[in-house]
Amino acid sequence: MFGSGNAEAAGTHGSCIAGAVKDTNASALESGLEMTTKYFNVVQPSSIGDSISRILNNISEKGISGRPKAVTLSLEIFSLCIEDGTISPVLSSLETALSKTKAVKHKQSIASSLLSLVESFGAPVFDFKQVVSLVSKLVQESDDKVRKSARAVVVAFYQFAGEGVIASIKAKDVKSSTIAEIQKECETSPPLPEPTRKVKGSEATTAGPKAAAAVQASMAASLYEEAEAQPVLKFLPKNFHSVVGDPKAKWSEKNGLVQEYLMPHVTSKKLQPDDYSELAKTMKRCLSDPNVAMTALACKVLLNLCKGLRNHFSREIRLLYPSLLDLMKEKKTAVSVPLQDTLFTVFEHDIVNIQDVQDDLLKASGDKVTLVRLGVASLIERCASSVASNPEKCAKLMKATSQLMTKSLMRIKTLV
Repeated sequence: MFGSGNAEAAGTHGSCIAGAVKDTNASALESGLEMTTKYFNVVQPSSIGDSISRILNNISEKGISGRPKAVTLSLEIFSLCIEDGTISPVLSSLETALSKTKAVKHKQSIASSLLSLVESFGAPVFDFKQVVSLVSKLVQESDDKVRKSARAVVVAFYQFAGEGVIASIKAKDVKSSTIAEIQKECETSPPLPEPTRKVKGSEATTAGPKAAAAVQASMAASLYEEAEAQPVLKFLPKNFHSVVGDPKAKWSEKNGLVQEYLMPHVTSKKLQPDDYSELAKTMKRCLSDPNVAMTALACKVLLNLCKGLRNHFSREIRLLYPSLLDLMKEKKTAVSVPLQDTLFTVFEHDIVNIQDVQDDLLKASGDKVTLVRLGVASLIERCASSVASNPEKCAKLMKATSQLMTKSLMRIKTLV
């Protein structure tokens, strides 16, 4: 009955199903949900186009708040969609239903449905940003059952990815008393059981560093996007650049200006876009300062600018890139650690396309100073490790560094 239709037929089926799962008669609704379950067992939910959103919206509105049989069937339909990889529309439908309803029972169903899905499939399957958007509303509801289910969802993500989960919820202006409840529950809850279902063709799991890293990256991105951009340049005094960039000026005076007027502002999570060209030039002069402490301080400033500005600092960091690579000759960890972190951050957030700096990397890999060559190798290894679970980014990195790898192998061959 269902297996032989084309895309047009699937779209027609989708429209029919969307109507069947919003029937106001309880028995008719259950029949519609049962038919939908059978349909999605033989037809991929993703194949019916835009109709899937209407179907899921109707189920979140009617099905999960119906009689027990309707709730069970609704959850099975959600699960079949998630197994197919149709995950975002499921979460969107729950959030849409929450925004429309005032019924406590319906809110309880939304929260318990979300919890059931997270427990069945595990945290890494879901887009963390979507989950945070939904959970941050549920944990602030007045009904205790709603809040309890929502906190349990947070616990599932906390056990998988750590403290960043709570920070992401807090960033949504959730009350401090609610955050305290979440924190306590996260710290005292026993380990959750292994998930029982998974997305077809996916290796997602609730264990392992790669999956955890994916969720942590999503959390970090969510926190950055939600953060308010903070200004930097307006706090700098008129003599800042002339003093800090002067190699003959006293260390105490330069350090004092940087620590008082710059560091408190560049350490903000997100920085306000502006013309940072003069500051970049000043930091470039500091990179070659005769006092290594000033060089180390400049590396820390650049690291924070990269983290806070990301693509808004691409032009400046591109001009500084050769100087940063050359600085790898410095032995002191006060310089080498923030330097490596800065170069990795440039790659991590794609501030500068690695293909645009491959010539710089190739040149540095052949530097006469051993520390520079080792530094480049260490950077490439770190970058490769960070994208090991992302075939597209991994291929891009390998393409950009293939000449470098060949050159390194040839050097080793001559030594053997």
